[in-house]
Amino acid sequence: MPKLLYCIGLPRSGKSTICTNWAQEKPMRAIVNSDSIRLALTGRRYEPLAETQVFATKHIMIRALLERGFDVMVDGTHSTEISIKRILEIDINATAVPIFVDCAECVKRARDTGQEDLIPSIERINDNLRILDFYDDLEGRLESIKQDVIDRNLYGKFGVNNG
Repeated sequence: MPKLLYCIGLPRSGKSTICTNWAQEKPMRAIVNSDSIRLALTGRRYEPLAETQVFATKHIMIRALLERGFDVMVDGTHSTEISIKRILEIDINATAVPIFVDCAECVKRARDTGQEDLIPSIERINDNLRILDFYDDLEGRLESIKQDVIDRNLYGKFGVNNG
């Protein structure tokens, strides 16, 4: 049965590197990256008006890859409860891959790579991660989010892996 994994972490924390290394370990592994989708759709790193299309495309890609038998890792920040719920609605057994890198280090990495424009996003996402209990009790919060998705069970089943 294909597996769905999703990263949780700040921009410049190493999520893409971890995803790339994971994908190269075995065949039939794929990465779905929101930033790549944004760039393909708009030519920009971020375009607020395109976010609905970005997330719809991301979810279609995830489902299509899982249905074709690929293990999928989603390369994104997943810094809000709703973003995690959307993943769990695809596969209630999706596995979180938290990447704990200090905000100051991520800001430094952005500066060191000439991506100062990312600093406000890093700080905003860090605030989101604090609300998510990322630094204190992520495991407990994720279990609570999962239970909420189970209780709501919007679609009568949970995605391609839970049929």
